[in-house]
Order: sequence, then C-alpha cells, then structure tokens
Amino acid sequence: MKNKTVIWISFIVGLLAFIYAMWEFSFDDILNNHYGTLEMVFLYILVVLIIQVLLTYRWKIILNSQGIQMNIFELNNIRMAGQAISFLTPAARLGGEPVKAAILAKKKKLTYKKSLSSIVIDKSLDISSSGIFFVLGIFLLLLTFSVNPQTYTVLVPVAAGILAIIFVFNYYMIKGRTLLERIISILGLNKITKVYDYIVKIEEPMIFFYKKDFRKFLKATLISATTWFFMFIEYSILARIVGVNIGIVEVFVIVSVIGLAYIVPIPMALGALELGQVGVFRFLGLGASAGIALALIVRIKDIVLSIIGLFLVGFYGVKLKEVWEK
Repeated sequence: MKNKTVIWISFIVGLLAFIYAMWEFSFDDILNNHYGTLEMVFLYILVVLIIQVLLTYRWKIILNSQGIQMNIFELNNIRMAGQAISFLTPAARLGGEPVKAAILAKKKKLTYKKSLSSIVIDKSLDISSSGIFFVLGIFLLLLTFSVNPQTYTVLVPVAAGILAIIFVFNYYMIKGRTLLERIISILGLNKITKVYDYIVKIEEPMIFFYKKDFRKFLKATLISATTWFFMFIEYSILARIVGVNIGIVEVFVIVSVIGLAYIVPIPMALGALELGQVGVFRFLGLGASAGIALALIVRIKDIVLSIIGLFLVGFYGVKLKEVWEK
C-alpha cells in the first residue's frame, strides 16, 4: 500500500509539472515550429532502431561470456519488456531490470540470481559510459558558455566525483577485487546473511567478465561508445526536426538533461522531461517552444516502445507481483 501511495503521489506531482509546462505554450506555438521533412523522421526512427539493436547486442555479449546463448531478436524482446516497466515506474530506469531477469530465467531455465547478474553487468557498463559522457558534457559546457563562479563550484566537484566512482569501480573489477562486498561490510549489511550472499553471488560473474573475459569487456565497452555516437546523431536529427540547428555541445547538454529527467522518481519522467527541455532550450537560446516539441516527440517514441514492451510482458506471462517479491 505504501508503494502504491508513493507511485500515485509521484505521478500526480509529475502530472502537475506537465500541465504547468504545457500551460506556458499554446498548441499553435508548438505547431508553428519549422518542422523537418518526412525523410528526417524516417532517419530518426532508423537511428532509434539501431540504438535498440546495439543495446541488445551488448547484453548478448555479456550472456555469451556466461555461457548463455540467446537469439538476438528474442533478447531484444526481453529488453523491451523491461524497458517498458522502467518507463512506467518511478524507479530511475531500474524498475524493469527484475522483469528482464525473470523472463530470461524462465526462458533459459536459469536461477534468478544468475539471470540478474548479466543485467547488473550490463547496467554497470551503461552507467559507466553515461557517467563519462555526462562529465565530458559538463566540461564542454563550462568551456563553451559563460557561467557564474557558483556553477563552477558545483559542477566541477560533481564531475570529479563521478569520474572517481567510475574509476574505482572499474579498477576493482578489472583487478579481480571485490568492491560491492566491501561496501556491504562497511555499511554493516554483511550481518544480513541473505543480502550478503546475494551481493557475493552477483559480484562473482561481474569480476569474471571484467577480468577473465577482458576481450568481451572491451567489445561491450566499444559498443557502449558506439551507442552514444548514435544517440548524438539521434538528438541532432531530432533537433532539426523541431527546426533548430545545434552543435555537439548543445547535443551534450540536451542529452544530459533528458538523462537527468528520467532519473527523477516520477513515472514516465512526466513533467520533468518537458520542464527540463524548456529550461535547457531557453539557456541555449533555441526557443522554449522547440524544447517542448522535442520533449513531446521523445515522449511519443518512449510510449510507442513501452506499448510494445507491455505487450511482450503479457506475451511472456510474467506476473509482476511475483517479480517484485523476488
């Protein structure tokens, strides 16, 4: 009941933020943007599909490292099912991971822990690459735009902290040393046997992938970088669709703000996505109505992918209540 209350409260907050963002603009303002051609829309869809395939292929490499063979088409379906749940829950892109683990365990007759370990590895690669590009975006922002000293004192330590965490995590994994187990012990959670055992059994395949199967780790890292390359193409095209021409720095800022919007614990990033793009487009001097238009296109894309994903959740016969209990 508490979980339901939190979800409803976060949804209402997001809905109010969405209404507020839309209230500032009439639909005429949004529709009057100089939109791109139909060919650009098809190109945008193609790039989105390429990104989906790359993300699935990265997960497939991790599974191959664990001796699990999976058809990439079916693996993509599982990933989309989890992606739909993440989109609909206020869980900072993590809500769908247990669903992916449950479906994979069911399909390949694996233990839930073994199935989840591949997803944890995939998520660690995702977070590391996202963190590096976010930090790079911060430094490009500080070098390109005039910002007040207070902004420097906030952003520089944040960037340094993110880089330090990424470095320490990857260093420990590549050297084959336990990190999560040590953190659990420092926090005193090692006294909770179930939690401690769970962490240890998940960290073992992570260390194996980073250290013992280093070539696959490098391959997966390269795919992460390639995914980000196509993501920049995606948002460059999207900006042109809503009638603005932007450079690489502006793309960094827009992508970073979209990423932050989806971390906000509100289902579908409702309101956070729209207000974030209004703010960033005003900051970049690109016109706030174009920012709303871009946010709405991103939302339509995510809703379409989530509808497909929800259908796949039903197709695989996963009971969400049982997944949450696990």
